[in-house]
Amino acid sequence: MDVRGLGSVQQAYPVRSVSPSSSGLESTPVSRPTSPKDALEISSAGKMLEQLSQTTDMRQERIARIKEAIENGTYDTDAKLEAALERMLGSLGIDLGDE
Repeated sequence: MDVRGLGSVQQAYPVRSVSPSSSGLESTPVSRPTSPKDALEISSAGKMLEQLSQTTDMRQERIARIKEAIENGTYDTDAKLEAALERMLGSLGIDLGDE
């Protein structure tokens, strides 16, 4: 193998950029794809269920007292039974009034 140094390589030419006017091609704008956007919409029923699931401390205490009274058998009182009967009969259209 015979190497003659730098002179053995042909002359290097600089790289020229191609301008759109000299290429004869019209430039077209490049459109980039857009990625879809995620969206979340909560229905009114879903919002209502969320509000119902967030009970206050006072309500939780009351529920605990009522559960305990039911377990002990002390929850049913005459006044509560009478009110329940009046509501039930009222929904059926029966009015007992003050007899």
